[in-house]
Amino acid sequence: MKIQPRTCPHVILLSGTPGTGKSTIANALARYDEWNVFALGDFILSHGLTIRDSDERDAKLIDTEKASRKAALEIITRFSESKYVIVDSHYADILLDGFSSLEHQNHECAKLYLSGNHISGIVSRCHPEILQKRLMDRGYSESKIMENLQAEILSDSTQNILEVLPLQLVFEVDTSKSSVLSITEAIYSQYMDEIFSRKESNHLHSVGDIDWIFMLNEEGCLDTYFKKDFGEKTEFQLKDLEEGNNEV
Repeated sequence: MKIQPRTCPHVILLSGTPGTGKSTIANALARYDEWNVFALGDFILSHGLTIRDSDERDAKLIDTEKASRKAALEIITRFSESKYVIVDSHYADILLDGFSSLEHQNHECAKLYLSGNHISGIVSRCHPEILQKRLMDRGYSESKIMENLQAEILSDSTQNILEVLPLQLVFEVDTSKSSVLSITEAIYSQYMDEIFSRKESNHLHSVGDIDWIFMLNEEGCLDTYFKKDFGEKTEFQLKDLEEGNNEV
């Protein structure tokens, strides 16, 4: 009996600072036929892929090497018959390390993703003032709120995605005021022909269009987000953009 070749779903790395709405967008997209959500954080926790229970900020730290490989293999096998898989996580970029490890074992899908085919990235963004209110509603501590606001202003999630995907494969969406419906419809339209067609719209922005540093500076309130030192961000210096952390 002839064995049919395994198909490779289009993987969409949906990243963003906590509170920017990536999970809401992912779950809304999952309502479309043949669109599936892979919650990377839940997968890591359920499989015990953490290094230790917590750090000084009460955040679980993941075993990046094991987590990326197991998650990559899970996506390739579980969603082989799907058209799209949305990887929901603010550290979705680690999957490329997983695909790299599978490439050496002749996984065709892994090779495809690493070559920039059937893979793309979307980063959810939110104005810091609105994001602050969202995080306060979640009950985040002051230090955790400020750390996330600084990360959002400095585009940490976008920078992390750009370390693993070329610029032309990445979009940003502003969830500050747009409805979830309008954003998801724009994303769906982008992929409806099963091709990443690079069609910009009022909701899909090229990287660089959303510039909180410029906007906050124009509003005269940029410095207020960097008066206190939280986490590893001790000074506001663009040359010192840090890499994203691996917190769950």
